[in-house]
Amino acid sequence: MGKRLIKNKDIIWQKSVKERDNYTCRRCNRNTNIDNVKVEAHHIQDYHDYPELRYELDNGICLCDQCHKEISEKNRVDRLSKSKKDSVSIFNHQFTDIKCEADKKYIDELDNAIE
Repeated sequence: MGKRLIKNKDIIWQKSVKERDNYTCRRCNRNTNIDNVKVEAHHIQDYHDYPELRYELDNGICLCDQCHKEISEKNRVDRLSKSKKDSVSIFNHQFTDIKCEADKKYIDELDNAIE
């Protein structure tokens, strides 16, 4: 696949995730329009480990830049401490189950694990 095609698919995927989540961080509920924060699309399952999920909308979640940074750093540390087979962090498993606002239990666990 050419680099230009990949970049275009990335842009479309990112925009689709943000629109689906109404430009609202699924972890802290801050919104681009209300709270003036930057939101980013995050892959729940890392596409380096799961390339077949790279452009799946259900493999994305909208996070503000601060939450994305915290989760990405925690995932990086987890990967360094685990074998390739076990490299998917607990945060990615928790995000898989977040489908609506009511699933606060997972977000609370995520917050406690980061602190």
